Formats: sequence, C-alpha cells, structure tokens
Amino acid sequence: MQTVYAIDFETYYDAAVSVDVLGPWLYHRHGDAAAYLVAISGSDGFKWCGEPARAPWGSIAGAVWVSHNASFDELAYMRLGAPGGGPAEWHCTADLAAYLQAPRNLAGAAKELLGMTLDKGARDRMKGVRWSDLNAIGQGEMCEYGQRDADACLALWMRYRAEWPEAERALSIHGRRMMMAGLPVDAGAVAAGVIELETRLVDARRRIPWEGPPLSRKHLAEYCTAEGIPCPDSMAKDDEDFAAWVEQHGEAHPVCRAVGEWRSVNALLEKVRTLQQRTTDGGLYRGGLKYFGAQHTGRWSGGGGFNVQNLPRGPLHGVDLRTMFRATPGYTFVVTDLSQIEPRVLNMLTGNDALMDAIREGWNVYEAFARSIGWEFARGTLKSSNKAGYAMAKAMMLGLGYGMGGGNFVRAAPALTGGAYRPTPADAQRACRQFRDRNPGVVGLWNQMDRHLKDSVKDGTATVELPSGRVIRYFDLQEDRRGVSGLTVRGDKRRRNLYGALLVENVVQATARDIFADGLARLVDAGIDIRLHVHDEAVALCPLRDAEAVKRTMEGLMTTPPEWMPDVPLAAETNITEVYCK
Repeated sequence: MQTVYAIDFETYYDAAVSVDVLGPWLYHRHGDAAAYLVAISGSDGFKWCGEPARAPWGSIAGAVWVSHNASFDELAYMRLGAPGGGPAEWHCTADLAAYLQAPRNLAGAAKELLGMTLDKGARDRMKGVRWSDLNAIGQGEMCEYGQRDADACLALWMRYRAEWPEAERALSIHGRRMMMAGLPVDAGAVAAGVIELETRLVDARRRIPWEGPPLSRKHLAEYCTAEGIPCPDSMAKDDEDFAAWVEQHGEAHPVCRAVGEWRSVNALLEKVRTLQQRTTDGGLYRGGLKYFGAQHTGRWSGGGGFNVQNLPRGPLHGVDLRTMFRATPGYTFVVTDLSQIEPRVLNMLTGNDALMDAIREGWNVYEAFARSIGWEFARGTLKSSNKAGYAMAKAMMLGLGYGMGGGNFVRAAPALTGGAYRPTPADAQRACRQFRDRNPGVVGLWNQMDRHLKDSVKDGTATVELPSGRVIRYFDLQEDRRGVSGLTVRGDKRRRNLYGALLVENVVQATARDIFADGLARLVDAGIDIRLHVHDEAVALCPLRDAEAVKRTMEGLMTTPPEWMPDVPLAAETNITEVYCK
C-alpha cells in the first residue's frame, strides 16, 4: 500500500492579509503571506515539522499527499516553487468530511468523525504575529499545533478514504484545478460597473432624508410611524419580506423605494468590488467552488468570497454582472445546461411512465406535464398559443412536486415563471389539488419518505440511498408535537420540521447533482477545459475554431445517461458565447 503523507502549512495572516479578504490565489501571492511552518505526518510513522524550505520534500515525492483544505496547502506549496517534484495525488480531507456530512473545518471533522478534540487557540493567537516575533516556547507551541493538525488530517484519511469514491475524489481535484486555471474577466467592464453603481448609490442616498446609515432601523421605524405604514422586521440584503415591503409601499412612499434601491445597489456593488479585488493582473478570477457545499444534496456552492452560483440574471441597476466574464481574445465560452433536470428526475423516481414516454417522444417537459393533467393541444404549440397556460404548467411542475401548499405557491409561482404566472389564492389551491390528484406517485413518495423518517427516530438516523448508490443521512432525529427534527450535517444546528416531501426534494436535488456530476466527469475526461459550473450548467473555454466541435461533444456527453439510471431522458441547451450569460 502506498504511503500517505498529511501536509499542513501555517502562514501569516491579519485583518487585511487573509483568505477571507483576498481569496486563496491572491492571498498566497501577497508578500506577507509566506508560509513559516509546515508539519508532515506519514502513514509509515514519519513526522517532520519546521521551516518549509528545509522540509524533506524529495523523500516524500511521488506518494499520496492529503491536506485539510488542500486548495490552501497546495497553493502554499506552489509558492515555494513545488520543490522535490510533488505528490502522485493530493487529496482534500475537508472535502472528504463534507462528503460524509461532517463539518468542513478540521476541529469539527475530527470531533465528529474521530472523537478527537483539537485546540485551535494557538492558530487564533497567531493573528498579526510573525514567526520571528515568537520566542522558542511560542515556536515550539506552533510546531506542536501544526503536528497535531497533520496527525488529525492523516487519521481522517486513513479511516474514511474507502468511503469516498474515486469519482468523487476526482471531482474534488478538478475543482482545485478549475480554480487555478481561472475564469477570464473583462476588467474594463468591471471598472465601469463600479462607477455606475457608485453613482446610483449616491443618488439613492440623496433621496433618504435622515442622517447616518441609510439602513438605520431606528430612523426607518420613525419614518414609517410618521407615515402610518408598517416597518419591516429586517433590512438584510437577502430578506424577501423586505423586497415585498418595498414593492407594496414604494410607489406611495418614495423614501421606501430609495431605501430599497440603496440596499440593492449596495449589495450588487459589494459583489462587483469583490470581483475587481479578486481579479489577478492577468485578468483572471480564481475563486473556485466549494465541493459538497450543500452537504446533504452534494451540490457545489459558492466559495472564495464571490458567489458565482448566485449572479443576477440580466442587467440590474445598469450593470450586467455575468457579462463581466468575457472569453480571452481568440477564445469563446461554450455553455451547456441540462434542461429541466429536477422534474425529469422526480417523475423517473415516482414511476410516471406516461410523462417520461412523452418526453422521450419529443414533447417539451412542461407540455408533457400539461397533457398529463388533461390539457389538449398539438405538440409544440402550448407556449405559442397559450402563454399563460404554459407558465401555469411550468410553475406547477417546478413548484408543487415537493409538497408546497397554496399559500406558498402564490408567492413562488411568479418567481418560477419570471412573473408570467401570478395565481390568486383560489387559483393556487385549485392547482395544488389538481397536481396531487393527477400525481399519486409523487404523493405516495412523500408519504413513503415521511414514514421512513418517523420510523427512523428510534434509531436516531435516517438513511436514504440514492439511485447512484450515494446515501443521504439525517442525524440525531427527535420527534415531538411539532414534528421531526434532526441534523443534515453532523454536529451542526438542528433543523426543525423535517417531513417526507422535504426529503423527496433533497433526493431529487441530490440525484440531479449526481447526474450532472457524471456528465461533468465525462467532459473532464474528454479534455474539455471547464472553467466554471453552476448548478446544472457547465462552462468551457475553447479556441474559437473549435467551438462547434466542442459544443457537439459537450451536448453529447452531458445528455448521456449514467449507468445507474440508463432510462432517464436527458436534454441540454448549449450556446457559444463571448460573454458568460444565462
């Protein structure tokens, strides 16, 4: 068996020089961020801790290396000049822990998976402190700290590596390679966007009458009281109720509109400024994605301080953030997006053969659904002849498969259809009844999952196996008069109100993720240069001359069903585009 070495670097950091501020790539290129210590632990009993330049890199070259957050440690190693020739493979135990639905951080993973307590105090005390500032005792304490972390990392790998499939390990590595390759950015467009948003922010501020912070809860409450309107409970940038409050009161009360505009412009400006700060001199954004960011479904999430998974669609406040990503001269993006993957998976899992057969015959997914609930029309005509009906079918299929009730459907349907379908409460109730009457397989799966969840309370853990063979677990289950609660990540916050339809949603999203992951692996194996993937979409960078061939290859590989679900009818929309757009 090949020897494994755990590698743990320690680097200088302070309030301004940190991964959180600079992102991993630029942090490791900052003059102050050089590594001052590396600890190595080997499965053969080898241990070494000291100055990175003096480490015995040559004697461990060609072996398997592991690190907890390998993207960090690999960049630290690259800054040294990659001495000794490097490893045969370099794996990430933070990604392994995430796959196992354990905390990503080393202390949490060690506690939950190894029953080991790690004291991170030594690292916390090093904020703003240089290695040369420490006396012999302080340096010895940091060596012991680094060695304990390396030991814990090695222990995680040796104990759990067999539970992390090779295909998933490869996706973890590809995420790091994708970050290092970077996504090309139009620096001029970013700079222009900053100026535009700063101008709009100043204009919105002028229309807010009070002094002090524009989002002052105290001043807004005083204004609302004087105007006789309710004050929102929260002004957080992701609070949907605040947006609804602005929509309701903004026309009659321009100050409400100005506060809402300032909030929205400022949030977008923060994103664009972050992109500007994180773009290298070579015009590349190297932020990366977080493997298994949503740990119970396995979907990737945004990482590196700038969430590429949640960019606005189209222009917002005069700025189109997506189009700031522009292919380098002579190259183009090829973007492939799996079509309606979740509805396809849900109906495969619930045995809706009639709908699946219609899709295989070439019916649009939403038209196939409309036919399944009794609508009559010729194939390919619903969207053009009855836009409202098409939007309704789309909203029902996307919104009602996971147990959504009428009240929530009233709010969700406009978002699902870009505002094309806005049901009344009565319409929403009828749609819910119709969906459930015509989809007994979906309702049956909700009930099956609900029984499984409640039956699992006595054991404390519910396990759901996916078609891919991967499992989702719900830990520390408890039931009281309010329902079943549990954890989707070991040792994390308790999640209230677990129920069957929610588990179905998790299973569908996880299966859709695994289908996409299977296709992504095919693309990587075929040598396609994937620079980004978002949900069910893969973005490749290729020479202009190769674009049509790459498009055909990507579409073919992404629509090839995985071996473990060979009958799922997959479709993809593929575009060749100079700028990244939806």
